[in-house]
Amino acid sequence: DVLWLRIWALGGISFFNLIPNYFTRNYVTMGWGVLFFGLNSYQLLNLFYERSNVTTFSEEEEWAYEQKFHKYMTPRCFQRLLAIAEWRDLPAKSIYNQSGARRGGDDAPPPAA
Repeated sequence: DVLWLRIWALGGISFFNLIPNYFTRNYVTMGWGVLFFGLNSYQLLNLFYERSNVTTFSEEEEWAYEQKFHKYMTPRCFQRLLAIAEWRDLPAKSIYNQSGARRGGDDAPPPAA
């Protein structure tokens, strides 16, 4: 999990770069450690923000998220997807190919793999 990777990276930077280089007064190497510590801290905060569930969906959006997307993305990621997506109502059993062109209705063959 990327969250734990960031946490371990912060611990490693602290104990194997910042603290030893502080006592040996190697400030250039310590500066790089501070830079990497700051970048990892920023990314860690973004991960916490991304995983927070403070999103509001409409009833249809909530249904779509729970049915198809909850295994693959966080609610915030799904919210960003909805911001650029277009909501469409389709007839039952419609099949669309990758370009979005309609391929028939009830008697349409399955899409080629």
